[in-house]
Amino acid sequence: YAPILLAPLAVFFLIQRGSFYLKIVFLVIVTIAFIFSWNLFAEQFSIESSQDLVSTTDTVSSGWARGGSGQQISGGITSFGSMLAFMPIGSFTALFRPLPGEILNPFGLLSGLDNFILLSLLFFAIKRTQWKEIKEEPLLLWAIVLLTVWATIYGFVSYQNLGTAIRYKLMILPILLGLLLYFSRNRNTINNRELNEKAKRVWLQRKNIFWRY
Repeated sequence: YAPILLAPLAVFFLIQRGSFYLKIVFLVIVTIAFIFSWNLFAEQFSIESSQDLVSTTDTVSSGWARGGSGQQISGGITSFGSMLAFMPIGSFTALFRPLPGEILNPFGLLSGLDNFILLSLLFFAIKRTQWKEIKEEPLLLWAIVLLTVWATIYGFVSYQNLGTAIRYKLMILPILLGLLLYFSRNRNTINNRELNEKAKRVWLQRKNIFWRY
């Protein structure tokens, strides 16, 4: 879990306003923590080279391809390039699959409906959100990076077993849903409400001035 938590945390602190030297110190601390966690991970799975990382990823990932919702990655994971090429597909699977109709049992149908709603929110979020809004709020960028890193890592497992994908997504679902709801909100309604409040305050001020005279 260290890479999943450290990367978003680093982004959150680096883009905030503050002392440049404090940011450098924090970046050094995060780098040391990341190296330490990577060494533990490499020792646990006996990873000594990039090819070891590829083969371990393929072994762990394919081990989940069982059961009624299991499926294989076409061609498997044979190189670092194939890992990178698979990441977008795996990330989408981790966050938004199974799609409606992919798993034809009550639990799968409900999950498909949930993901349809999430994809609908994603559509409106992309349509209504500008980069400026994300850039000005570090917490939003932190949540986006957290979801991206999580989905990238868990995508290798989630793709192989959609039932597992449903269970794993529960740990990140509150952040995903909250982010999509925030970005997909109707800004026009909010702006109109603010304008009405301002107009009401101006009217009351003018009314008070009138009665004084």
